[in-house]
Amino acid sequence: LKWPNDLYYQGRKLAGILVEMSGSAGASCHLVIGIGLNLTLPASIVSADDFALPPAALARAVSTMPERHQLFAQLLIALTRVLDRFAEHGFSGLREQWQARHAWQGLPVRLLRDGSVLKEGVCLGADDDGALLVRTADGVERCLSGDLSIRPQ
Repeated sequence: LKWPNDLYYQGRKLAGILVEMSGSAGASCHLVIGIGLNLTLPASIVSADDFALPPAALARAVSTMPERHQLFAQLLIALTRVLDRFAEHGFSGLREQWQARHAWQGLPVRLLRDGSVLKEGVCLGADDDGALLVRTADGVERCLSGDLSIRPQ
C-alpha cells in the first residue's frame, strides 16, 4: 500500500482507490469510493518507462485469473467488512493491518504537489487518524493533504 490510495505488486502499481466525500463537519457525510484494478495490461504498453508509476496486472500476479464478476463480488464483501470496522473504530482500528502492508515504511521518500518537492524524509507510516508521518530534518511531520504524491527518493 502507498499512502493514501495505491496498491502495489512487486514495486508496480496494481490498483488505485479514490475516496470523495461530501458533507460538513459534525453532520452526516456521503462517500463515493472508486477502485481501479489492472486485470491485464494492454499490448500497447511496451515499456513501464513511460509511466511515473510502472503498472502491474493481476493476471501476472496470480496463477489462475478469477472471473471478473466473482472478483468484484469478493472485493465488495471484503470492502464492506473494512468499512464496518472503520465505522466502529475509525482508522485506528485498521492502522496495524495497514502498517504491516505499507510499501514505503522506513524508506526515504519525497512528497510532491504539482510536481514540486514539498518535503523529503523517511516514511514512518500513518498515525491513528491516518495522517502520513515523515521524519524530516525538522522532526516528524504529519501530512494530511489528499493531493500529495509520494515517491521514493
